[in-house]
Amino acid sequence: MIYMVLYDITNNSIRKRIANRLIAEGYERLQLSVYLGNKNLKNDKKLWPVFCQWIEKDNGKMAIMKLPPTVVQNIHLEGEQMIDFEYLLGQKFCMFV
Repeated sequence: MIYMVLYDITNNSIRKRIANRLIAEGYERLQLSVYLGNKNLKNDKKLWPVFCQWIEKDNGKMAIMKLPPTVVQNIHLEGEQMIDFEYLLGQKFCMFV
């Protein structure tokens, strides 16, 4: 299953911490505050409370959506996006950069 994480955070340092942590957890940036990944952050008992603290500190918002593979396969991107949907969906197991 693929998870989409979206957030609305005004504090630059908190926003950067969240972005860096999502990338470190294997998420791919779809847009500036939108990420796709295989890991359900809410199930991570160490990481999720940290995200909640950061969001609370900023009075920000975060949404996590579970997306079935058929929805992810139908995402159409324009611009300079370099997301490997086949890798995210588990259809291939290596990625060339």
